Amino acid sequence: MNQKKYKNLILIILFLSSFYNTFAQWVPTTPVSSPVFDFFELDNKLYCTAFGGLYYSIDVGKNWNRVSNSGTPTFDNNHITSTIVQNGIIYGIYNASVWKSANKGKTWKNILPAVFWAFAINNNEIMAIIDNGKEQLRFSKDTGNTWVDISSS
Repeated sequence: MNQKKYKNLILIILFLSSFYNTFAQWVPTTPVSSPVFDFFELDNKLYCTAFGGLYYSIDVGKNWNRVSNSGTPTFDNNHITSTIVQNGIIYGIYNASVWKSANKGKTWKNILPAVFWAFAINNNEIMAIIDNGKEQLRFSKDTGNTWVDISSS
């Protein structure tokens, strides 16, 4: 009988200590004062997209710097969501279309100016579901420079 009590007590202690250790590993950090939409890593820097811009940290999130981007979009009153990084290129959604940056967010190019639903990337190949009055499945083999409608294929 005593052995069963000790066994149950040990199980309860182990169960409770697992929660303590799990939650103790999280450290709150706030890169910006607005909501953060996405995080990704590129060249040993942590990046986050937030309302008003793209930010990066070189010290695991302790300090954050805004990426100064030139041209369009400026992100002053908007944000990028759903980022994917492949081969050093950042792909993201801005105003319901797909954009890319080959220089860590300093400049951006709209590679699919259509209302997108979803996209996926594998190396330099991109597949996107869009809606320009009708649903289409588009495919690019060259990081989004050219697109082919493969909806009926």
